[in-house]
Amino acid sequence: MLYAQLDANRVCRSVSRLKGKVERADMIPIPDLDQRLLGRLYTSGQFLGLAVSAPKTVLAVDEIVTITVAWVDLDGQVCPHEETVTARAAGGSVDVTMPGGQGEFDFSADVPGTYTIVVSSGAGVVASLEVSVQ
Repeated sequence: MLYAQLDANRVCRSVSRLKGKVERADMIPIPDLDQRLLGRLYTSGQFLGLAVSAPKTVLAVDEIVTITVAWVDLDGQVCPHEETVTARAAGGSVDVTMPGGQGEFDFSADVPGTYTIVVSSGAGVVASLEVSVQ
């Protein structure tokens, strides 16, 4: 039997093959040992992750780019999970509301460099995007 094991926040922390059937709330039967489940939130019968994207990731100093964050299923389709997430970069942070499972925020920097924007949910689901400012 194949299972995804969830932590207390319902985030998948392992996938495993067990000899017998297990009936526990934190053990979800799965069809195959899919490593993509790791770090995803299990809700409403599906595993959701965060996707972060921007129309461009190389910016000029003080140029503003709108970054999109979405809750997505294993096929990359946006799902209507509305949990707010937090985006962090360069010592700052912003809460991003997710109506319909998707939200946006603006990013800019006044100092050249490479910035890693980390987006995380309260449950511990994490995604990141690297932006270069020249």
